[in-house]
Amino acid sequence: MFAAKKRLLFVMLVLLLAAVACQAAPAEVPEVTFVGTEYAYEGPESIDGGWTQVTLDNQGEKPHDLLLIRLLDGKTAEDAMAILADEGAPPSWIDMVGGVSAGPGESKSFVSELKPGDYFMFSFGSMDGAEPPDAAQGMVASLAVGEAKTAVDESALPEASGTIELVDYQFVIDGLKSGEQTVLMSNNGTELHEAIAFRLNEGATIQDFMAFMEAEGSGTPLEGPPPVDGAPTALGFLSPGNVTYTSVNLDPGKYIFLCFIPSEKNDNTPHVMMGMITEVAVE
Repeated sequence: MFAAKKRLLFVMLVLLLAAVACQAAPAEVPEVTFVGTEYAYEGPESIDGGWTQVTLDNQGEKPHDLLLIRLLDGKTAEDAMAILADEGAPPSWIDMVGGVSAGPGESKSFVSELKPGDYFMFSFGSMDGAEPPDAAQGMVASLAVGEAKTAVDESALPEASGTIELVDYQFVIDGLKSGEQTVLMSNNGTELHEAIAFRLNEGATIQDFMAFMEAEGSGTPLEGPPPVDGAPTALGFLSPGNVTYTSVNLDPGKYIFLCFIPSEKNDNTPHVMMGMITEVAVE
């Protein structure tokens, strides 16, 4: 009789420990996927909040973005559309939480902590100016985010090989390498910032790049090839206090990182003109 009770107690103890272990196991980061084409997103209209992996599966024939903002102060998707063509500083009711760009046939992701609220996603697309931005052609969508239902342990978050810290008005960059990688980007400043990377041609400098940009802006381009190689790499926009893990693929070389966002506190002066530009060697 006592032996049977001991066996029963042992079985109950094993089951209890197993239940505790299951509860303590860190939950994986939930994933939501949006399919991009010319010019639309296909995906859910509502998701749970919390740490989330947002994936853009670009099944189109052109490069597309998925830039995600939380709308504050009761603003709507119509309000967000109205400011996309505005060249002034972003309004305070824009809370940019992350974004990613993907070429044709590519699938790219970012991981951010999504707070409950109404969100708006959009794409700029190609930045060569040859055609209107994707958003102007209908590549926008609304997303409702509810309360988090899954507690994601810190150990379940992506392992970043490099970091990009955005502050007013500079970059603090460490650990970037060539190839596909995950980068942890944080905004510890007081304004919305972006990280755009241009790969310099052999022998070119920041001074060459700035002269090139100034000449382009004045409408009198410099003679000869540009000092940068190919299209820029957009690592995303981020509002103050936000953190995101994003995937990026970099070739070896020297890069110029800069932020074009206008400063509301400084008469809409672009952040790049306030010193938010730096050179980084990627090996």
